Amino acid sequence: MSGRALKPCGTRAAYQRHLRRGETPDEACTAAKRAYDRERSHARGARPRRDAPCGTAAGFERHRRRYETPCQACRDALRLYQAQYKARRLGRPVPTGMPPRREPLPCGTNAGYHRHWRRGQKPCAACTAARSAYAKTWRENRAKRTTRGVRGEERSASDRPQRPRPVRALIPGRIAGALAHDPDTNPRQERSR
Repeated sequence: MSGRALKPCGTRAAYQRHLRRGETPDEACTAAKRAYDRERSHARGARPRRDAPCGTAAGFERHRRRYETPCQACRDALRLYQAQYKARRLGRPVPTGMPPRREPLPCGTNAGYHRHWRRGQKPCAACTAARSAYAKTWRENRAKRTTRGVRGEERSASDRPQRPRPVRALIPGRIAGALAHDPDTNPRQERSR
């Protein structure tokens, strides 16, 4: 180790030393690093970043960058921005007001069951029953599409959906074989005549 003295905590050098050692920098070192970065950005002529006001899509992004819960005004502004962006891409008239909010389906539906799970909740009895009924219907419909019916009776071949036969594409060997017998494209064919 060299004879240089280590910089004390509360400096940028100490901040970098913490990172090199895999440690979490303390408050004083983090503040010193921020002050250093601020000085450097002003020296380069960069303007300090202004916070976007609430009620805009940029305000929503500011909340997201800071790991904050976005306010209702920012969420509404983002919804409007996304609706306008989508309308422009699809060539539709651009909405000027807020798009209508979609009301979530109530409990007692398959969507309600999934909403419970997305929110980290245990599904209520009504949603569980609705999910079971949905799954049962899905299984029955799936069984109808297979070769055996719901009760196991055999289906005839005419009841089964027919798959379209694939069109055989011309492969290079076939193309070459076809061209080999064509006198217009094969000079050897002309010589042999």
